[in-house]
Amino acid sequence: MRERVIAAAAFFSVYFFWGSTYLATERAVRALPPMLLLGFRFLLAGALLYVGCRFARLPAPTARQWWSGFLQGALLVFGGNAGVTWAVQHLPTGTAALLIATEPLWLVLFLWWFGHSPRPTPRVGFGLLLGVAGILALSGDLAQGPDGWLGTTAAAMVLLTAMSWSLGSAVGVRLETARSPFMASAVAMVAGGMLCMAAAVALGEPATLRPEAVTLESVLALLYLALFASIAGLTAYLWLLMRYSASLVATYAFVNPLVALALGAALNAEPVTWITLVASVMIVASVVLLHRPERRPASETVGGPETSTTEPVFARAS
Repeated sequence: MRERVIAAAAFFSVYFFWGSTYLATERAVRALPPMLLLGFRFLLAGALLYVGCRFARLPAPTARQWWSGFLQGALLVFGGNAGVTWAVQHLPTGTAALLIATEPLWLVLFLWWFGHSPRPTPRVGFGLLLGVAGILALSGDLAQGPDGWLGTTAAAMVLLTAMSWSLGSAVGVRLETARSPFMASAVAMVAGGMLCMAAAVALGEPATLRPEAVTLESVLALLYLALFASIAGLTAYLWLLMRYSASLVATYAFVNPLVALALGAALNAEPVTWITLVASVMIVASVVLLHRPERRPASETVGGPETSTTEPVFARAS
């Protein structure tokens, strides 16, 4: 009974905390420049997680593992968040979440391209086409909206963000990272946070920061992103992966955008058009198809009976 309660809390954390990331980011970026926001967020989350790992007597990362962490930090933390952090200033948070939900689509393609997974099956191919169709539907809706080209540019930035995260996930298959996933995540977040800070300085964001514009809401949103979306969500995700099937845990990928759409409509008065709803169904269905376990014929398995396999599962743990 106790484990069921913990499991329910863990699934809630992954579903809600990661689904609410987009709204919290939109609130925080009202007062904090995008790159500074990311730098503060990931340096805080990464440092706290790193200290926790060392307190638990996990070994410190080697120089090679730090190098891998910087590569993952560049692709996952910096590249995988910069675009969407800027885009939520010009795009409904629910739409941004739907576009981010296409990450499994790009991951399947990158894993195949790098030779980490077999050629996509017809079902996976249909899922890819369905996801692309959903993206095109959303893009067409944005192009006709009040923001016009700015909305479509923001959507393109979010898609680049999703591609960068997926590329980092595919490349990470062969990287030498810390054995503990907690330490590996801490290293990636610290490295990524440093890169975000460097980008903020290069863009001159510190000079544009106005202390009087920083509100309690923006500070609370930043703390929420660091403590709940990054650390609590990641911890819950890793706990679930150790106890449940990857395909079940991966359901976060199609629950998160629905949470984001609901929160955006309820708390941000974001409009939800019928095109958005249709595109939502298409993209979520695409993610479901991509995460559904494949069945192999008995002749292809050891020992005869059918076994199930899934595409590698990755998490937007940040």
